[in-house]
Amino acid sequence: MRQIEGKHLRSAQEILGYHIQAKDDSFGHVADFIIDDETWRLQYLMIDSKNWLPGKDSIIDIGWIDSFDWNDKTAKVGLLRKQIEMAPKFDPCDPVNHDAQQRLYDYYGKPRDREMPAAPIF
Repeated sequence: MRQIEGKHLRSAQEILGYHIQAKDDSFGHVADFIIDDETWRLQYLMIDSKNWLPGKDSIIDIGWIDSFDWNDKTAKVGLLRKQIEMAPKFDPCDPVNHDAQQRLYDYYGKPRDREMPAAPIF
């Protein structure tokens, strides 16, 4: 029971609009999310940083989120702001296929493990 103390079931829609708190700065917000069509897991968060970087949207694996702060409405990510700023631009009209995923993981230097659940438990 201790593992689930303080954890509450939340709607994924609740995180829309949450501000992104990188290791070194706060910027952008969660604009949308992408669900894996094979596993039905929440896979990626789309970050809208247009207020900081005109015309720039990017995605990050939800497993890279360290925590959500439900009171402050922030998503804390263990990445630097500059890493996210320089990430490949995300176009929602383009498919998130194997090649696009591989580019994303290669850019961040993260391993791609399809066996591990994408969404962390907070």
